[in-house]
Amino acid sequence: YVEVNEACLQITGFTRAEVIGSTSMGLNVWAEPAHRARLIQYLQDSGSVRNQESLIRTKSGQLRNVLLSAEVIELNNQPHILCFVYDITELKQTQQVLERRVAERTHELATLNEISVIVSRSLDLQEILNSALTKAMEILKMDAGTAYSLEDTDGPDDQKLLILVAHHGLSDEFLQRVGPRLVR
Repeated sequence: YVEVNEACLQITGFTRAEVIGSTSMGLNVWAEPAHRARLIQYLQDSGSVRNQESLIRTKSGQLRNVLLSAEVIELNNQPHILCFVYDITELKQTQQVLERRVAERTHELATLNEISVIVSRSLDLQEILNSALTKAMEILKMDAGTAYSLEDTDGPDDQKLLILVAHHGLSDEFLQRVGPRLVR
């Protein structure tokens, strides 16, 4: 390195004295040396590189995702590489979070779609509840599940009766203890 700006020092954590006169290999900034080799090859072939995604290592060892652009220039009749680095670490992390959320939401919607297909096949409520419960347990990777019906009673204060109408994966002992429950 013959010169470095403040932004580079902030991204990498090195001081100007540590960088000037050193090489990227000497500073161990390339988390994946193949990226450096690819950059050098592109520069030899075309003289410039635009927005090559790379992974660099900071002085503390932290990995940072960057977009790297570079071109070969002459300085005092010597070829040099002028390099621009844009830190995209936070953008990549946000992208990963969004992708995970989209995958979760897609899974939820697929589950609802599969349950709606089951519900539309029959008019028998018991069959619908059993099939929907089975599908929900399969998709959600559950070992046991229940479905309840909430029914009106003739009792005071708008009491309702909670009745177990479908179940899978529950012991007979548990089922014997679970009976209709009054709820408000």
